[in-house]
Amino acid sequence: MRTESTELLPRYSFLAPLIRGARILELGALERTFGASSVLLHDRGAASVVAFGNAGAVERARKEHEGPGLSFRTGSVAQQPGSSFDLVLVHDEKFLGAEGGVVALSRLLVPGGHLVVAVRAQGPSLLASAGANRYAQTVAALRPWFRSIEVATQQALLGWVMTPAAGAAARLAIDGAFGGGEQPAFHLFLCGAAATGLAAQILVPVPAEPVLAQWGERGVGVVLQRERSRIEELVAELRHARARIAERESWIEGLRHEVETLHATVGDLEAERKATGVKQVKLEREAAENGEALRRVREQLVARARELDGARRAVDSRTEDLRRVEEELEQVREAAAAIQRERAALEAAAGAREVELAAARERIAALEAELAALQTHPLVAVEQEQALLAAEIAALRGAPPSLDRPAPQAAASDEIGRRLRSLEEAAEAAERRAREAEERMRAAERRAEQADAARTESVATARRWQLEAENARREAAGVAAGMADRESLRAERDEAVARAAEEAGRRAAARAQLQREVERAEAAERSVAQLRGQLERAEPTGNVTGPNRRGS
Repeated sequence: MRTESTELLPRYSFLAPLIRGARILELGALERTFGASSVLLHDRGAASVVAFGNAGAVERARKEHEGPGLSFRTGSVAQQPGSSFDLVLVHDEKFLGAEGGVVALSRLLVPGGHLVVAVRAQGPSLLASAGANRYAQTVAALRPWFRSIEVATQQALLGWVMTPAAGAAARLAIDGAFGGGEQPAFHLFLCGAAATGLAAQILVPVPAEPVLAQWGERGVGVVLQRERSRIEELVAELRHARARIAERESWIEGLRHEVETLHATVGDLEAERKATGVKQVKLEREAAENGEALRRVREQLVARARELDGARRAVDSRTEDLRRVEEELEQVREAAAAIQRERAALEAAAGAREVELAAARERIAALEAELAALQTHPLVAVEQEQALLAAEIAALRGAPPSLDRPAPQAAASDEIGRRLRSLEEAAEAAERRAREAEERMRAAERRAEQADAARTESVATARRWQLEAENARREAAGVAAGMADRESLRAERDEAVARAAEEAGRRAAARAQLQREVERAEAAERSVAQLRGQLERAEPTGNVTGPNRRGS
């Protein structure tokens, strides 16, 4: 039996109730047993066993133990599908700090599954830290993810087995009086949603010679060889860390180049910001000037609007005057037409009277001729005829028949003359009124023309003011566009500053990461130096070396 398995395989006897029928993930055992521990789990009832290790261990395990229910793999445990295993066995605590850590391991468990972690308490390991600290750190790492955490101890026991010669089964009795109070070598943390129910104390006998050889002259060489292997692994890890540091430095160099480019960009943006600031000041000054000009234009517009309102009121007043003048002119025209009609009627009446007067004069002349002719007739006949003529003349003159009325023809002529003069005076008055009406009509027309000219001037003034208002609005729009450009430039400047700050944060994070990698590498170098010093002090004179670590 390999000496590396004497501390590992007894744990499976203790965990036997959890192993039967379980799908098991085994971590940290393949480099020690090369698949033998996986075979033991399968032989003790495990449904399937998946073990992870490095490429050499996996290749050897596949050659020696490949079979149904066994799988040996390389790669990352965190990439396994979730809820795949009933039991996860961790024999190397480095898996707690690997990718994903406890979270990744707990994700692999099915509901009701258990995680078992073996942590060295004290012993020959030169890397073992103080047991209390390691214990406390492990509990603190497991506590947030599991409701139940049980702790079992694993302790090596050296002694003698006394067995009766009789073949009957003997009762096992343990006398611990000579044990010397040895401390446990390992703590087993049994984690899950519920307790495992494991309560039996298990005693697993192993051949004494391999165990004793670890502490004999030959065993010291084995331990030294194993520690050398550990040192080689640490050196490999150190080389890997240095390679990662080189990669980080290359990445940081590229990042530095990006930062320098960003610095140049920031410089350009700063220059643009300054130019934008100058432009902004100029725009603000122009905006202030335009604002003052706009204020003056608005005041002018208000004054022009007041003047326009006054002009409109004046136009309305003149329009009202024109309407009244037109009404008055219409009345004058109607009066003139009435006077013309009256004049025409008077002229017609005068013409008719003149005709009647001419006829009456002719009749009077005829009658007077007859009267002169009758004066030669006898007296009676003459008187009668005179009476008839006098009556007829009286009828013609419109006067009562009277032989004593003097000068009837002159009276009629005087009446007709007066009538004619009255008609002529009325006609002259009508003509004067007509001329006055025409004068008033021409004055009204002149006032109407003046009102039309004033209205036309007011409309032209209003249109000029409207054009000035439109120009002022366009100037205001230009000022607003300038203000918008200023806000856009300010937003671009803020965005550039934010990008520069973000890149500065990334550069600081990269520097911090590089510093951590350097510190880890320095710590690994110090550990290697300490191990080499301890090995040099522990190695016996004569350079005794043990068998290869892969030996049995």
